[in-house]
Amino acid sequence: MSTLLIVMLVLAVNLMPGDIKVFSIGIEPNNRLTFTKQADGGWGASKLGFKDEKSLGTFYVKGLMITALIDGKENKIDASKYLNVKTPDQIKDLTQINIGSKIFKIKKTESTVIVRSDDNQSDIYYY
Repeated sequence: MSTLLIVMLVLAVNLMPGDIKVFSIGIEPNNRLTFTKQADGGWGASKLGFKDEKSLGTFYVKGLMITALIDGKENKIDASKYLNVKTPDQIKDLTQINIGSKIFKIKKTESTVIVRSDDNQSDIYYY
């Protein structure tokens, strides 16, 4: 998983308004992942294509931790080092994050989160 996708997934779940069942993350043009809430609390990820939908695994987000279950393999990721926060409560106050040498500005509305650098715009849409 890319660092930007890790950050976007943790932002999406921790900033989620109300009882959202589906959201999507766009990392770059023509690369949008859709996440659907599952009965066990995980988020099933898929990439929508023109002909079919491809499953990309299930992601469990608890606070700043992601457990990714992909092709039967489990991987745990601590996103706190990328977000530079110690608790999930601090996420709502973030206005920017640094990934490598890039600074990403964060803009939040009720239905979107936009994460933008000089040469990249990523977004989260809640449905």
